Amino acid sequence: MGFEKGHQKSRKIFDKVWTDEEVIALGEELLIWMQKNDKNKDIVHASNFYGAEKGIPKSEWKKILQRAYFLPYYEQLLEWLGRKLINNRNISTRIADRFIDMYLTDLLDHEKEKLKTQLELERQYKIDDKIHATPEEIDHNKKIIDALLALQAQKDASY
Repeated sequence: MGFEKGHQKSRKIFDKVWTDEEVIALGEELLIWMQKNDKNKDIVHASNFYGAEKGIPKSEWKKILQRAYFLPYYEQLLEWLGRKLINNRNISTRIADRFIDMYLTDLLDHEKEKLKTQLELERQYKIDDKIHATPEEIDHNKKIIDALLALQAQKDASY
């Protein structure tokens, strides 16, 4: 009976056009659900809400995430899930790392930008060596690159 009920609920919202009012109402339901489940250590993924609680298929959830009015609610969910993972001492490091890769895209973007900068600087070191710059020029360029890396490290520390 439970499966049939959930299955019927899912079929009703499959390929639905979500209005602004509906995504806002869903966001408000999400906030209430988060408060209700704050101490529940078994909840570690958004699918606990959209799939198990609401019966929303993943394809529909992806559409909802594209709606501007839902984004503030979703960002609160991500922060809440991240905090739950950090506070859950039983969670493995591997799962925590996967969570960061999956949900904290701003952190992932920052890491990509940092890597891109580092690779560019390494490429510049190689170019300096290939053009047969004078030792003074190479030393000067390395000092500039080291200063840039130090600034990047300070920026990283502020995250």
